[in-house]
Amino acid sequence: MRVRGLLLVIVVVMASWAWRSDVSAAETGKAAEQFVSELSNRALSIAGDASMSRDARHELYGQILDRDFDLKWISRFVLGRYWRRLSEADRQHYQVLFRDLVIHTYAQRFTSHSHYTVEVVGHGFSKQGHILVETRASNGEMTPISLDWRLVNNGDGFKVIDLVIAGISLGITQRNEYASVIRSNGGRVEVLLTEMQRRLEGLDISLVSKS
Repeated sequence: MRVRGLLLVIVVVMASWAWRSDVSAAETGKAAEQFVSELSNRALSIAGDASMSRDARHELYGQILDRDFDLKWISRFVLGRYWRRLSEADRQHYQVLFRDLVIHTYAQRFTSHSHYTVEVVGHGFSKQGHILVETRASNGEMTPISLDWRLVNNGDGFKVIDLVIAGISLGITQRNEYASVIRSNGGRVEVLLTEMQRRLEGLDISLVSKS
């Protein structure tokens, strides 16, 4: 009888833990959905402000990226195994260039979709522990575009680590592009840094990373 009683207690405790875990996951998922909803609306609001100059728009996007995106993690993921080949000074230089190029990329994407609305569809969790928030961007005319956000929760809040647009990961796309540049230049990572600098100069971006 004592064994049966002990087993019953264990089952009850385990069920309680499972229930609490489910509640915690649901709460985290809902909070992640709210985070993405507010972030999307804020970005689209900036994009839709016709009175704002390009530099001012880029500055605000830079603030969003610094606060809500894990740019250091993303920059290392994009560079992949080539990160280890850079000196500390080159790593810092690369991350500055990466930040400014990402600002331009996201500014372009949000500006071109400024007349869209973003609807949160739901959330899930990856095997890596990332939170996946599914949204749809629509302008009321064309077929909605799927826009999935990959987040991490670092204890201080959520951070975006990737965007998947219509099934295409921006992080993986950029990783493949950078790897192609490096491979086609004999594996020299410094050529990538020169190319990134050249692109920024061609875009005539006047902002310089302040982080």
